[in-house]
Amino acid sequence: MGQRASTESRPADRDAGVNGRTGNADPEEDPSPLPPLEEAIHKIPPATRQKLDELFRGKFIAVKRIRKEDLY
Repeated sequence: MGQRASTESRPADRDAGVNGRTGNADPEEDPSPLPPLEEAIHKIPPATRQKLDELFRGKFIAVKRIRKEDLY
């Protein structure tokens, strides 16, 4: 049997907020400051936040800028 490809990053990388496909966005691309976490959360409609909680039980913990290429 062949080796199975893994889409998960290594535990140490995952804990550090790093994954194999993404890197830090170039600060020169968009120099505007990121909003505080609470402000960003309130931009998400309440019904959407409720559904995210219902489906994933996840928590918002940080606001990060990602490269557009990493969204696809």
